[in-house]
Parts: sequence; C-alpha cells; structure tokens
Amino acid sequence: MTEFWVSNAKHWCKYCKVWMQGDKMSIKNHEMGKGHKEICEEFFAEQRKKRSGVTTDERDLKKQLAAIEKAAAAAVEQDLSSGSVQYSSAGSTHGVQG
Repeated sequence: MTEFWVSNAKHWCKYCKVWMQGDKMSIKNHEMGKGHKEICEEFFAEQRKKRSGVTTDERDLKKQLAAIEKAAAAAVEQDLSSGSVQYSSAGSTHGVQG
C-alpha cells in the first residue's frame, strides 16, 4: 500500500497573528506562553478603553442634549410669558406679535 501525503490542520491565533500546529498540545503551549498572554492583555485593555470611551461620549452627548432642551424650554416659556408668540389649541405658532 502506498502512503500519501496528508496536510496537518493548522491553528490561527487571532491575537498574535501566527499559525501553529493544530493539535491540542501546540495550541495549549502557545496560549500558556508569556508573549501570547501579553498580547491578549493589550487587546482586551484596548477593547475596554474603546467601550468606556463610547459610553463617555454618549453620556456627554446626552448631557449636551438635555442642556439644549432645557434652554429651548426656557426660551419658549419666556416667549409665551412675554406674549410675543401665541399658540393655538393645535400647538402650532400663529405668528409674532409686537
């Protein structure tokens, strides 16, 4: 019987961006290595930083929108109290008096 060549499975480490043998022992040795652990820690730290940055930006945006809404409500209230703008029962403006 003639033996034929069989390709061994390879494993790709997405953190280190390297190929290695696909057997469990090779993968385990790589994942237990100092270099792999350092690269994974950097990757996850970057992910945490991105996630916290997004939430901070969203919080800032919500604060700014709340301040704008508050200022707009105060301006409308001032306009209504001074009588410069009248609202109909439907809620639309009819024009400026004065």
